[in-house]
Amino acid sequence: MQSAAPPRLAPWRATLALLAFLAAGLAVLFGVQHAHRRVTVDVLDLLPSDQTDPSIVLARQGATGRPGRAMFIALYDAKNLTKPPLAAARQLAAELRARPQLFADVFSGFDAAARQRLTGFFFDRRVALRLPVWFEAKQQQWRDEKKTGDPEPAWLGSTTADDLRDFLATPDAMAMSDLIPRDPLLLLPTFLNELADLTSAGLSTGAGSEDSGLSAAGPEGVQFALIHAQIANSPLEDRGQAPVFAALEEGVAKIRKAFPDSDLKYRNGGTNKLAAETRRNVQSELSLLSNLSLGSIVLLLLAAFRRPAVFLHLLLPIAAATAWGWVVCFLFFDRVHMLSIIFSTILVGVAVDYGILTLGYGQPGQVGLRDALRRIRLTLIMGCLTSVGGFMFMVLNELPLLKQMGLSVALGLILALSLYFAYLPWMPALPIPQAKGGDKIFDPNRRVLWPGLAVAVVALAALWLAQPRWRDDLRSLQQENPELMREERAVRALFGRSTDDTFFLNIAPDLPAALSKLEALNRQLAAQRSGPEKYLNIARVLPSPGQTAACRAYFQAHSDFAEELKKAFDEAGFDAESFASFFADFDGFLRSDQLPEPAKLLPELRAVLPLPLQNLWSDDGAVPAWFASAVSKSLIAKIPADALRAASAMPLDQTETLNAALARYREAAFRLAGYGLIALSLVVLALYGFKRGGFMIALPAVSAVIATAVLGFLGRDLGLLQVVGLLLGICLSSDYSIFLASPGSLPRNARRSIRLSAATTLLSFGVLLFSSNPALQGLCLTVVLVVGGSLVFCEVSQALASRPAGE
Repeated sequence: MQSAAPPRLAPWRATLALLAFLAAGLAVLFGVQHAHRRVTVDVLDLLPSDQTDPSIVLARQGATGRPGRAMFIALYDAKNLTKPPLAAARQLAAELRARPQLFADVFSGFDAAARQRLTGFFFDRRVALRLPVWFEAKQQQWRDEKKTGDPEPAWLGSTTADDLRDFLATPDAMAMSDLIPRDPLLLLPTFLNELADLTSAGLSTGAGSEDSGLSAAGPEGVQFALIHAQIANSPLEDRGQAPVFAALEEGVAKIRKAFPDSDLKYRNGGTNKLAAETRRNVQSELSLLSNLSLGSIVLLLLAAFRRPAVFLHLLLPIAAATAWGWVVCFLFFDRVHMLSIIFSTILVGVAVDYGILTLGYGQPGQVGLRDALRRIRLTLIMGCLTSVGGFMFMVLNELPLLKQMGLSVALGLILALSLYFAYLPWMPALPIPQAKGGDKIFDPNRRVLWPGLAVAVVALAALWLAQPRWRDDLRSLQQENPELMREERAVRALFGRSTDDTFFLNIAPDLPAALSKLEALNRQLAAQRSGPEKYLNIARVLPSPGQTAACRAYFQAHSDFAEELKKAFDEAGFDAESFASFFADFDGFLRSDQLPEPAKLLPELRAVLPLPLQNLWSDDGAVPAWFASAVSKSLIAKIPADALRAASAMPLDQTETLNAALARYREAAFRLAGYGLIALSLVVLALYGFKRGGFMIALPAVSAVIATAVLGFLGRDLGLLQVVGLLLGICLSSDYSIFLASPGSLPRNARRSIRLSAATTLLSFGVLLFSSNPALQGLCLTVVLVVGGSLVFCEVSQALASRPAGE
């Protein structure tokens, strides 16, 4: 057959036009993705950003809200390890505080003014805020003495007088001697004790000197001065990482000059440090592996075609399609995950199939590429549609990871094939080695049908025996540096974050309701606590509405309490009349028409509390609202599961909850991809008939079943990315089966295209198997198994069912 008339556009001009289109796409892509650090490695960016799933909303609040913005700095003097460098820590805190664009707040211990604000806030509200907490503690003391019912007023009076007498014998009493007449119940001193317990980092809250501050003893008795900072920006963004670390280094350099006789060193921790390390590790590793993957494909195709010019004509349409596909993705998504970008490198392995098949039909001087494309147009379009259809259905899933993967690959494949149709007709038939083999055609007859049915039955039986375990684990989507995690835990331990503690959240639609839930949890914890077990939360210093109501109801029902208390004071040697101001405040509390609403004081309270305690409840207006508690693991184990559910208490480590959410999205992705493949299968059957269409559908399906069974026998968990891997493998294998079984294709050309395409896929994904990311490993292994099985089936089927033309 003679080639078509020479095109009017010279080949070199067509190539220049395509290069210009590629350069424009790369320029736009560079501008779009670098606008606001749009590429992310944060695992939370794989999850939906909407407000429909409470577990995801809470995870985002914890990572990017106040708890996630905490930064811990521990300063020590290498020349004097037994004394914490408190003065240096105060100066470093001042240096950091002077950069409000980076540090929203910095706390290294109370100065006199801050201590006065805190104690003044609570002293002015001591009856409303502290009497209910004091009364509940007395109730617990009453129960501890094996007594039933409500405490007797006389017993309350005598124990209160005893407590006052004991307190006056302590060194702290001198500093508070002026306050005692207005506070004989010691509401403020007990608050300060609770506060010191809550901070768990040696906080001085008394009337100490300017040298007071946060300090803690580390391993081998090393004394650290502690600084608790709140960064201004999200710890997952670059603004909350590199600039913050640079400011810390500058501040430490300044205090080293200010204290030349010391050898000041520091350790630091926080979500931003972990996120920055993850970014570095993931970007460097995945960039290296993706470059190796692409490089291996380049070398393989160069070796196959032996001419760089041929490879260039194959690669240019794919490169341009990839660039413009990602431009569209960045317009759709604010943040794009690195996994999605690495995944999109499969475009080369998929889209190059179309070019390889087309070049195989072009023969210099006989068949031009324009005629070759016309001859196999339906084969190429159907091969592309099977891949695009599966990935486009992923876009309907709520998971950003799947949306990004699906959209980038689907757009890339459509653009790549479109560019092949637009570009290759302007090229002459490129000189490539001709495929070996005669003019045999492929006929999926009984010689393929019966062995195929036998393999399918065996595959299904293997799948049943393997019992693959479907389980998503969010941890597999991220990489952890064990050494860094040990250092992080050590730093947090200095700030009272015991490894024996577990953090719980009490969740409700608003803060008053959440405070009531916290009260219910605290009742359970107080009843079950024994020995060194502890629980720390803001309800230790702030009463819930229920506590306030119960307290006032008791004292209104026991109007003789005031007289019993005065009598006990007199018997203990005190002058009851000297406490007249307290009894007036107490009477005002009982006579008030409205109950105090402590939850309304939370904004003011946050302004005066030390920074570590400001993070124990959600931001104002956040939905859902929550309060955090640190509870000894042995203590929380005593609380019945029903009681935890009634208090809406859930662990702060929500990995399992998020895993369950991930499983729901995986099931949705599986269904959507299945619907897409079923729809395309019906189209294939309608176009190619039952015999050929059935073969095109069955070959990738059987390969996927066998790959799933193998993963089950290997004991690997199958999760979200395994679903994506199965989908990708099926899409690639569908290309192979369509190339082989299409009536217009020649087996010798189809076989070479299949072999080269499968080799590029196996080589590129084989490289990615060396990733330290378990999820990426699982995805690549799944693809390798499906594609490898499909290649074997194609080879065997072609050997069984080829027959000479005209037979």
